[in-house]
Amino acid sequence: MQRPEFDSIKDYAEFSKYYWYRDELIKICKAHGLKSDGTKIELNKVIEAYFSGEKINVDMVASVKAVKECGDESFTLGDLLDIYYGKKTYATYDKSALQWNKFVKDFCEDEATKIFPERLKAAAELWKIVRESDMKKEYSHDLFVKYKDDIMDERFFMIDWEKGKHDDITGNRNI
Repeated sequence: MQRPEFDSIKDYAEFSKYYWYRDELIKICKAHGLKSDGTKIELNKVIEAYFSGEKINVDMVASVKAVKECGDESFTLGDLLDIYYGKKTYATYDKSALQWNKFVKDFCEDEATKIFPERLKAAAELWKIVRESDMKKEYSHDLFVKYKDDIMDERFFMIDWEKGKHDDITGNRNI
């Protein structure tokens, strides 16, 4: 079986069927703007990432954004792979936003929080308590139970003033 040209290979599984010398891997990587130094194993990993469209981490996204903002034309795909493998840092993502997003998602998935007609506001009140403490920045039902009374106030009652009715925080209809 004759080995095809690299550019005609469709995926890493096909690429792996053939033997490649280190010098060939270096040429392939350079031709495609990939990280081209390292051992044969490392170069194979770079090519595997190339074929798989390797999942991008948040620091990679932050780095690309920073590169665009400052117009850094020296930044290469190889630099991006170095960031992915933790060998280099260019810009880092503020991971606290990820904590908040997960906190809100978990808060809204908890059936007990349905007592709030505006769950995002309730989640924000609870997040404020958590954020300003030394607690883990994660939502749990136990956290909700512990601070439920602290985050509830008149803003969290559903009120229908025209009909003189409202739902209290327990979901009971008061007339």
